[in-house]
Order: sequence, then structure tokens, then C-alpha cells
Amino acid sequence: MYQYSTFLGLDIDERAAQLASFAVFMKARSHNSRILRKPPALNITAVRPTHSQTLPLATELNPEDWEPLIEAFKDADNLGSLITPPPFDVEKLQGQLDNLEASSSLFREWVPALQGLLLQAKLLRNKYWVVVANPPYMGSKSLNDILRNFATKNYPDSKSDAFSIFIERFLNIVLENGFIGLMTPFTWMFLSSYEKLRKRILSENTITSLIRPEYHAFFDSAYVPICTFTLLNKALPEYQGTFIDLNKFYGADLQPVKVLEAIKNPDCGYIHYAKAADFAKIPGSAIGYWVSYQIIQLFNNCLNIGKICQPVVGLQTSNNDRFIRLWYETNYKFIDFKVENIDTAKQSTCKWFPYNKGGEFRKWYGNLEWVVNWEKNGKQIKEYGLLETGKVLSRPQGSEYYFRTGITWSAISSSQISCRRQPQGVIFSNAGMCLYGNSEFILSSEGLLNSCVGTYLMGILSPTLNYGAGEIAKIPFKELTADQSNILILEKNSKIDWDNFETSWDFQTHPLLRHNTKHLTQAFNIWQSKSETAFRELQRLEEENNRYWIEAYELQDELTPEVPDNQITIRRADLNKDIRSLISYAVGCIMGRYSLDKPGLIHAGQPFDPTLHQTLSASNDAIIPITDQEYFDNDIVTRFIEFLRVVYSPETLTENLNFIANALTLKNGESAQERIRRYFLQEFISDHIQTYKKRPIYWLFTSGKKRAFGALVYLHRYNEDTLARIRTDYVLELQVKLDGEIVRAQQQLENASSSAAKKAATNRLKDLQAQQLELRDYQAKLQTLADARINLDLDDGVAYNYTRFKGLLYEGSDLKMADLEKASQWKRELLK
Repeated sequence: MYQYSTFLGLDIDERAAQLASFAVFMKARSHNSRILRKPPALNITAVRPTHSQTLPLATELNPEDWEPLIEAFKDADNLGSLITPPPFDVEKLQGQLDNLEASSSLFREWVPALQGLLLQAKLLRNKYWVVVANPPYMGSKSLNDILRNFATKNYPDSKSDAFSIFIERFLNIVLENGFIGLMTPFTWMFLSSYEKLRKRILSENTITSLIRPEYHAFFDSAYVPICTFTLLNKALPEYQGTFIDLNKFYGADLQPVKVLEAIKNPDCGYIHYAKAADFAKIPGSAIGYWVSYQIIQLFNNCLNIGKICQPVVGLQTSNNDRFIRLWYETNYKFIDFKVENIDTAKQSTCKWFPYNKGGEFRKWYGNLEWVVNWEKNGKQIKEYGLLETGKVLSRPQGSEYYFRTGITWSAISSSQISCRRQPQGVIFSNAGMCLYGNSEFILSSEGLLNSCVGTYLMGILSPTLNYGAGEIAKIPFKELTADQSNILILEKNSKIDWDNFETSWDFQTHPLLRHNTKHLTQAFNIWQSKSETAFRELQRLEEENNRYWIEAYELQDELTPEVPDNQITIRRADLNKDIRSLISYAVGCIMGRYSLDKPGLIHAGQPFDPTLHQTLSASNDAIIPITDQEYFDNDIVTRFIEFLRVVYSPETLTENLNFIANALTLKNGESAQERIRRYFLQEFISDHIQTYKKRPIYWLFTSGKKRAFGALVYLHRYNEDTLARIRTDYVLELQVKLDGEIVRAQQQLENASSSAAKKAATNRLKDLQAQQLELRDYQAKLQTLADARINLDLDDGVAYNYTRFKGLLYEGSDLKMADLEKASQWKRELLK
């Protein structure tokens, strides 16, 4: 016979229990002003642990009766109300306590503790008519060992998160026809890791109501994916629960207003009615409360993608900082871009191989930016952790599919799913999973998944924007063949777009240099026209693809084929961005990375050959000074002007300089060359860091905030003498020049005839003196490290190599040294 309690509150925090008691009394006081004269006892308590507590040797207590309870609550400070006490005889144990309290035993002081243990055991053995809770949210990785082991043993179907473990616990303690009311993350409604829990809820309970708030339902600054719902502890498969979806209504203030509106107006458009019998027809029993009858029939009657293609999870290195790099960090000649299959990879003498790591929202082709250390068939990765822990930590999953062409998508997205062609020769990861199979089927699957139909279906199976291989496999697939030629054109045009910019390893030359014109404005107009045509053509083909799948799946009443501009993932011309991109390419030519004589990459770790740069000579030492005045005849502005003169024409140089300066936005009274100098001095490095994803290949050696001295150095042409050359050829020479500038400024101050002129001369003198002091300190630091003759291994990556020059290099907020230190910790540990 179960005992029933009309009110119960449990927590592992004593203060929370006290606050809850206070709140209950205040609420009761608002209804009965005399209740505090004789306050009732409340069933609100903290669940206290017994830890290593042993039963006192009192004759009134029977150890066999008490020890199971003491053992059950030893970790109560971690487990709280998740504990289900073993069966016990309440009256028998209470009688023993009464006898102990009445005795003259020295152990009478144990009575309160054992009384508390008995009370919490009684409360947790009871069943209740109503359970209400807001359980803790923490993923399995955040669970401590005690809770994780306990969940694995006692709650295997819900162990993925603390909140789901509590849901299962509440299902166990509510009476038949009782109610549960919860606020939890909504991930349990869709993710495959909660499928068993979901199926139990649908088979044994009834969802009577559910509200899914917008992500910012509590605070505009907080992003919380939650839902609140009620369950009846009885299965009514045909009962239509009420579901209110507030996802389209941003902000905390709007949420309660829209709930009340939905209750008053069932035709509001965001209230739905659905039953468990229909959820069971959706793969994985996802709680797709908005799903139409037509979609449910699709899930019931069609094969799914997993039946015709193979979605595969790929390589998990377990230490990305150690084993993967952005491709442009490493020595280019040690990357094998031509692997055909696993066998040719085994024969390769290279260390690095292309690696698909998912990436941003992009369709059809792209996001190929990474390489992975797969030297000797991945020997280091396959053995990673063995020496340190005795077990392998990496997971080279799906290795039989490595280097094969397929369709890939990002496992986590901030938007809808987007699929891309993965070319031959790439290893895929657990973050960039792949689909393999018959070429026609995977092309059709790519078309489906990139369509509005695919987006809609994935929104049912995984609205959390986590797209696993399991969710992809469940997509219903009609045995139709989409227009293969259109899909191939979409892939081709997306590849052309991806290769237009220098972070692609197939980049050839800049778009603004492909047309035989002397005028930069004309080059930009041609590029703008062509990119806009490509953009609109891609949009047209995507809408055609949408139209095909909408008709194939008979969803004309639910979906439209239009594709908004923000979902087209090739780039359009942007004057400001494209000019900055052109400047970056120019720096690459000056450094020797690129050449105007030959397309593609020229020097990226290979020995420097000046004969490859005839049209525009590359820097002999790959050191380009950046200063606020033209102190050096080979400074960055001078070399950039030379670049413009060569690639366009000396005749149009002034026009082109003005065009660039206006694109960068001029200040009042600023000349074109002044604006370009200010760009290099203040903005270039931030743009470069952003473009190269915080792993810059052009390093800004800078003396500090006064910008007395700056110089760009090309990482791939750095050598042990580079610092010495910076010091002797530039810093020491600049000190002499600054001395001369200071003398001139002092003379100007002495000769100033007006207060304005004196003020200007005074300010200039102060700036120069501050720069000279900064430069002296910098010269000393530079000499120390120059004497050390630091040698760099490009395989170590930018993060580690950059930190070796701390105090000499740019350290802006866009390139946090702490982040680089963290990313290079693996190397420091190896060096120990």
C-alpha cells in the first residue's frame, strides 16, 4: 500500500529547501493570516548524505534494518531525489528510534540524524498525484563520476543529461492518472539519444500540453532552448494534446502575451493539436506536433535515405589542436592533395591530408579548409592516448570510406542543414559527416537535403540544429531521380565561387585581376556583373530544385519554392570587402606567396626562387615595414602602389588609388595615400586575422601602442636570421631617423609663430619622443630573441609558433594570446 503526501519538496541544497519553505509559508499566509501562530510541518527537506556513516552500536537498533538505507544515501549530496530507497518497514524502524530515544544510551544523540534519514527515505518511497519540477540541465560530459555511474546503472534510457534522468525518475513516482509538470530543455523531444525515453513517455503517458518558448524567453541576452509540458500518467494514444509554439516571437516580454492569445484564439496559427499515435509514426518518435497528415504518410510509406545510401560518422582525433591544421598554416609541399584511395594514402610520404571538419552554412561545395596528420596511415592518431592513459582516445570511425567522394554536411549548424560535395582525397570527421552510395542516389539525396523539403523534414527530426548520421538516415526518400545536370551545375558554380578567394587551396588569381583593363573601377564592375549573374543563376536552380521536390512529395499546400537571398551561399560583389581582398592578394604577391607570372600558390614552405617573380619582384627577405610615415623606400604603401602600377597601368594609378581609398572610406581632408597607409597601419592585420580564422600567415611585428615600428613577416619565409634582419635593417635605422625627426620637431617648435603652430609642433614632438622610447624597449626585446635564433617547425601550427615571439607581435583582441596558449598546450606538454 502506497502512502500519499499532499505536498513534498526535496532538494540537495539546504538553502534551497529553506527558501522553498519560506515561500510556501508566505503563500499560505496570504490566504490565512493566522497560519503562522501554529505553523504546520512541511514535507520540504534537503536530501542529506550519509557518506561513510556507520550505525552506532546501540542494542535498540538492528544493523540489518538500517544499513541498506545508509548505503542508499551515501552519495545523496550528488544524487538527491534520484535515489530510490530499498524497501523497508517504516513502523519497525520508527519503533527502534522511539526505543533509542527513551533509553539512557549514549547513542540517543543519533536519533535526529536517523529520524531525518527515515523521513527522506519515506518521502522518496512514496508515490504522488502531482510532480512539478525544473530539474538541472547538464550534458553527460558535465556529470561527475558519481552521477554518471549511477545513471548508467539505474537510468540507462535517459543517462544523456541530468534533466532526462529526472524525467524518468518522476515517471516512476507519479500515481496512475497523476500529473507531471516540468520545464526542461526541448532536446528530449527530438534527439536520438533520448529516443528510448521518448518512446516510454508516449507508450505509458499522455502529453496533455506543451509550450515551446522562443530561445530568449527569460532574458534577451540568454539563449535557452527549453520547453514546459504536462504529462498524464496514463496512455491515451488518441488524445490530442495542446502544443503552443512561440519560437517566432522574440523576447521575454512577448512570451506570456502570446500564450494567452493562443488560449483565447485557437486559430492564431501557432497552436497545434497532436496525439501520441501520430508521433509514433515519425522515425525515432520525434514530438513533431506541427506535422501534417501528408508528412506522416511520407514517413510511413517511403524508404528512408539510410536504406539506399550510407550516412557515416568519420574521424574523431580527440585532440584537434595537435592533429589538425588550417591548410595554409603548414608547409604546402607536405600536404597530399592527390590521394585517390586508402591504398595510395598508405604509400604517400606526406604528413598532412585534406580533412572535412564541417563548417559554416554553405551548400553544394566548399568549407574545405583543414588538413589532418594522417602520416603513415594515421599512426599517431590511432595510438593517441595509449602511452598516457593505457587506452586509445581517438576514434577513426568509418575509415573504409576515407578519401572517397561523397556528400557531406555539418553536424552542428546555426541555421538549416546544408550539404556539399566532398571531393576525392578527403578524410571526413565526426563534425563533417558524409553520405556514400550510388552516385545517382547521393546526388539526388544532396538535392533533397538542400531543398526546402529537406529543411522541413530535418526540422521535424532534429529542430535542435544537431544533424547526426542517424537523423539523416531517417529522411523519407521517394525513389525518384532529380535532374542530375542541375545538381552538377550547382556544385560546379559553388566550387568556382569557393576558389575565387585565397583561403581555397585551388585559388588561382584574384577576381579583380582577370580582365584586361587599366581601370580598377571597370574591373570591379565586370566582377560585380558576373558574380550577380552567378548568384541569380544559382538562386534560379535552387528554386527549380525546390519545385521538383515539393511536387515529388506533394507538399504544394505546405511549402513554396522561393529561396531568399540570405540562403544563397555563394558570394556577391561587395566593394569594401573586395578591395580589402585585393589588398591581401597584393601583399601575397609582394611577399612571394603569389606571382603575377603564374597562377596559384608559389611559395608556401618551398625554397624561395626570385626568378618566379619577374613582372613584380617579391621581397628578398619577406619583411615589409609598416610605419606612420614613409621612413623606408620599400615600405608597404610604396610596394602596394608599385603593385597597382604593374597590374593595371601607370596611367591610371591616381584614379585607381582614389577608387581604393574611397572604397575604404576617406576621412575629411585625407589623401588617397594617407588612407591606404592608415589601412595598413590600423586595419590590415585585423582583416587578415579574420580571413585566416585567427591563424595568420603574415605576422605583424609591432613595437606597441604608439606604432613606432611595424613590419609584416611572411611565416612561410621566416628563418633564424629574420629577427636579426628586422633589428639591424629596420629598427636600428628607424631609431636614427626618429632622432632626426625629433630634431626637426624641436626646430619647428622654436620657430612657431602662432599658438596653433606651437601646439601642433608640441604634440608632434611628444609623439616622436614617446615612439622613440617605445622603440628602444622594443629593440632590446628584439635583440634578445634574435640572439636565440629561433627555428620554426610549420607543422607545429600558428598557435604555438606565434606564442614563441610574445612581446614582439601584434596581440589585439581579435587574436587573444590566451587562446593561442591554450591551443598550443599540446606542444608544451610534449616538450616537458
